[in-house]
Amino acid sequence: MRKMDEEGFIQFMKADKKSQSTIKRYINAVKTFEQYLSKHMQGRKLEEATPQDLRDFASWGEHQFRKVSMYVAGIRAYYEFKANKRMFNVATEIIGSLYMESYKLKKFRGVNKDYLETLTARGIETAMQMLDAGKTRKDKKGWRKKRESQLKAYLS
Repeated sequence: MRKMDEEGFIQFMKADKKSQSTIKRYINAVKTFEQYLSKHMQGRKLEEATPQDLRDFASWGEHQFRKVSMYVAGIRAYYEFKANKRMFNVATEIIGSLYMESYKLKKFRGVNKDYLETLTARGIETAMQMLDAGKTRKDKKGWRKKRESQLKAYLS
C-alpha cells in the first residue's frame, strides 16, 4: 500500500521554513485525507485522488473540523511537494472559496455603510453571498427591480 512520502514532505516543509507545529499539522491533514480516501473512496490512494475527491473531503470536513481550511492547506502543500499542479490548484480554489464564505463584508475597508445596511437587510453578509446574489443576469435584474421599488417608495 503506497502512502504519503512523509520524510520527503517533512524535508520539503523544512526547506520552506515551516514551523514544527505547521509541519505536524500538515502531516496530520494529509494522513486524515488518506484515511478519508481509504474509507469513503473505495481505498483510493493519495496519488490517485481526483479534484472531486478533494472537494468532497472539504465538504465532509466542514462538518468534522473546526477549520477545514487548515486541512486543505496541508493537503495543498503536499501536492505542491509532489508537483501535482492540478490538485494544488484545486486545493487553492477550495481555500479561496472557504475564505470567501466566511469573510464578512463589514471587514472590507471603505465599504459604504448604507450599502452594507442594504445588503445585510437582504441577508447578504459575506463576500460569497454577494457574489452569488449577482451571479446571473436574472439575479442582477432582480436586484435592480428591488432597488428601483425601494427608491420609488422612498421618494413618495
